[in-house]
Amino acid sequence: MRRYHHIGIPTTESRPGETHLKHLKLFVVSHQKSEFGVEWMRFEADAAVPDLVRQVPHVAFEVTDLSSELLGREILIHPTVSASRSSSKTAHPSNCSNSPTPIIQLAYRTKRACNLQIRHARKGQRKMAKRSAIIVALLAAFLVAAAIHARSRPTRPWKQLNVGTAASFRGLSVVNDDVVWASGTQGTVIRTVDRGKTWDVRHVAGAENQDFRGIRAFDAQNAVIMSTGNAEKGLAAIYRTSDGGQSWTLSFAPKTTGVFFDSIAFWDRNRGVVLSDPVNGQFVLFRTVDGGVTWTQIPPQKFPPALKGEGSFAASNSCIALQGEKNIWFVTGGASVARVLRSNDAGETWKVAETPVRPPNASSGLFSIAFRDAHHGVAVGGDYANPGNSPIPTIIRTSDGGQTWQAIAGPAAPSSLFFSSIAFIPSKPAETSATPGMWVVGPVGAFMKLRGKRWIAEGTQNLNDVALAGNRTAWAVGPKGFVARLRW
Repeated sequence: MRRYHHIGIPTTESRPGETHLKHLKLFVVSHQKSEFGVEWMRFEADAAVPDLVRQVPHVAFEVTDLSSELLGREILIHPTVSASRSSSKTAHPSNCSNSPTPIIQLAYRTKRACNLQIRHARKGQRKMAKRSAIIVALLAAFLVAAAIHARSRPTRPWKQLNVGTAASFRGLSVVNDDVVWASGTQGTVIRTVDRGKTWDVRHVAGAENQDFRGIRAFDAQNAVIMSTGNAEKGLAAIYRTSDGGQSWTLSFAPKTTGVFFDSIAFWDRNRGVVLSDPVNGQFVLFRTVDGGVTWTQIPPQKFPPALKGEGSFAASNSCIALQGEKNIWFVTGGASVARVLRSNDAGETWKVAETPVRPPNASSGLFSIAFRDAHHGVAVGGDYANPGNSPIPTIIRTSDGGQTWQAIAGPAAPSSLFFSSIAFIPSKPAETSATPGMWVVGPVGAFMKLRGKRWIAEGTQNLNDVALAGNRTAWAVGPKGFVARLRW
């Protein structure tokens, strides 16, 4: 249901009764001062808003369902959250009264209009299932030129699948269109061989209390799983199966105090690595050359020293990335700066790069990394304790193999949200763009960016990991047995 709220008109002239919203770089005359609910907006030259918002008038409506309005939309200004103090103005120009209310602000574009959408949750009502929202739609009469460039995408809801278990999943391995594996809590591993129509639910014997946050499947029969936990308690372990998960063999379980597995990855069926948190200030990485049957530790002295509080996050089995024959990268957090360590010789020598991500606490940093070739990579993260308002940037990229990193910013990027997983959309070999298509997911939902296009919100489900089957199907997993597929 929609209800008229106000009309907003951009202007370049100063008007009586303006209020300066310094953090938005905006002068505004509230619609509350107008008999007909007209809001005047004068943006400063360097205000970080798209031209459509800066130049084109809008009509605002109140709506009852914010989430449904986001699905399939092309985001222009991504959601940001601010808590305005009782002595300051709220972030939205349409409400210039004193208020302690938190605000979520975003803008998206449809075929005929650019929409600025804001959810305004009043004190005492923050847990309501439905909250009021304001949707600001640009007047169609002013969109003759803008509509030429505006694009609309149909809503593509995730298809949640019944997998027969309430285990929470963080491990996900997509072999092909038909075969998908996932792993998670309570020693649980699930597998489908028919594109999700039916699922086998397996529990690793003797490991019912373990959390298998990492999995790498090679086909419908062979897979390797990794459990996360303290090694001294027997919770850091690697198992293998060769019969589709009907039985599992324990292949590696170090007992070193401080070892805590974060991610497992393979170049091919034989060569792989498993990453642990640092021990005694030194990074810990094990490697295998026989498909996970045996593991040996790379000498810690080969790595740069770990910073105080530095480690990796076992959030989605993707804090480490392998590419080519010998390239390795892994990301860190929890310290004063998030870093990317890299090796071009399968771990024999290492270099480290600082990134623009500066974690303010132990729950912040980089969580996931992916490379589409030896040069172009993207890493994501944020603060998992504050997923809706993480310190920016939360998405960074490199085009020189990880030597330097830059923020993926701009009003259209979801740069203030926490993401736990990144996956590239496969592209043609001739496409060498530094920003190809990708998916990012986290507790706030999923966002897709096609090559050369803007970010599109694709759901608000709580997701831990994402992986692709080809370039038209995405799989995602999350808490409480959530497994879903989306095709576009």
